[in-house]
Amino acid sequence: MNPPRAVARKPPGRPRSSESHQAILDTTLDLLAERGFTAMSVEEVAARSGTSKATIYRRWPNKLHLTVAAFERTPPLSDVDRGNVGKDLETLVNRFVELMASTPLGKAFPSLLGESAHNPELTKLIVPVFDARREPIRNAIRRGIARGELSTGTDIEFVLDAIMGPVVMRFMLSGAKPGKSYIRKAVAEAIRYHQA
Repeated sequence: MNPPRAVARKPPGRPRSSESHQAILDTTLDLLAERGFTAMSVEEVAARSGTSKATIYRRWPNKLHLTVAAFERTPPLSDVDRGNVGKDLETLVNRFVELMASTPLGKAFPSLLGESAHNPELTKLIVPVFDARREPIRNAIRRGIARGELSTGTDIEFVLDAIMGPVVMRFMLSGAKPGKSYIRKAVAEAIRYHQA
């Protein structure tokens, strides 16, 4: 006779649902894109995602933390190494633009940037997330320096800003994604004075 099988005990409390967790974050990003940070409310996130305010507040202490968590769930850029700094940077920036155009991020991004300008707490939380998303571009510039394509004294942050500044501004002001030729020019101009 076989011994009785042990019955797994469930931990106390209500289990967290990964489906509701994702629904809350997806809804938050959608509402950021539709209404902006100021107009978005936790109540509306709860109603649209089919959850409760209590569920949301158990996971995130306030709207700021919920917003940052939603932004963190958007797809990041991944490293690209095609053996040429210009090609690497063009590929990365094109991928960034596609991400902005194909997800709610494109409309949510300007709202977050605008709000962070006068909301120090949001700035403190969101800037490290923005900064981490730029790391693949930094890596491409570092590889360009290591391969001798760019001078050893290249200011990585300056080159990064010189590339992304025009692209982001074009996207935010026109609402349309910059074309590949525009991105090619932005990259070429940004690295021109740093080429070895």
